[in-house]
Amino acid sequence: MKHLTAWTLLREGVNAFVEDNALTRGAAIAFYAVTALAPVLFIATAIAGLVLGESAASGAVHFQLRRIMSQESADLVQAAILHVRGGHHTVLGSVIGIAALVVTASGFFTEVEDALNVIWQAPRHESYLYQLVRGRVLSLVLVVVLGFLLLFSMLIATGARFLGHLFDNEPVPRFLVVMFDLGLSFLVVSVLFAAFYKLLPNCRLRWRDVLVGSCGSAVLFELGQTVIGLYLTRFITAGIYGAAAGVIVLLIWVYYSAQIFLLGAEFTKVWAHHYGGWKPREERAPALPN
Repeated sequence: MKHLTAWTLLREGVNAFVEDNALTRGAAIAFYAVTALAPVLFIATAIAGLVLGESAASGAVHFQLRRIMSQESADLVQAAILHVRGGHHTVLGSVIGIAALVVTASGFFTEVEDALNVIWQAPRHESYLYQLVRGRVLSLVLVVVLGFLLLFSMLIATGARFLGHLFDNEPVPRFLVVMFDLGLSFLVVSVLFAAFYKLLPNCRLRWRDVLVGSCGSAVLFELGQTVIGLYLTRFITAGIYGAAAGVIVLLIWVYYSAQIFLLGAEFTKVWAHHYGGWKPREERAPALPN
């Protein structure tokens, strides 16, 4: 086992990113993500709302959205969530609406699964029915996980804001509260990425193979959001795009977020190859004949 330097990790990860055509796959994921963003967040908000109430959950989602994207994009997504929530007035309409939400959300997760299967060199299952059922079940599981992560982050963030009000005039404790808030965001993103990297690919991966990589991916994600935010604030303005500025900002944010996610998956693969139990296809033992 050779020692993995930061330069080796960067070089092998970027090379794999290019070889796997991740830019194009990220664009496909971004398209599905834009269409599935409101349904997924609606379901996650509904799960968190069972404990905290619908109004509190909706407000927390909007607050978290404003942390990672522009005000216009956050308002746009929030309006879409409210539209989804207000569109079901009858039992039949609710059933049809929920089914449509599940199909839309599962389309996004299926696209992510396909991209991760390419990255991890995982074969697709021969049975289309099995693949379809597995994709839908995993989609629901990950949406539920997202809902509980949202609930967890809301509870912790509420406590952090309460402590911030208590120590509002104290510089050191206030600084610690800000760092705690950043640490919470890092933890939530790390767990969510680890769940995606572990559950979606059609191959067996150990949690220890994906945890280190998911933490590194979360760092990339947080840094990337800062860079993307500066770019969008500086170059994408309402004066240039008019009323469509919010949509343009949302599309760019989702696209670059998808690229960061896939680049993090490539780094995770390189890490698992050197220090974990994953091997590329050319190093695997050939299957025994029946």
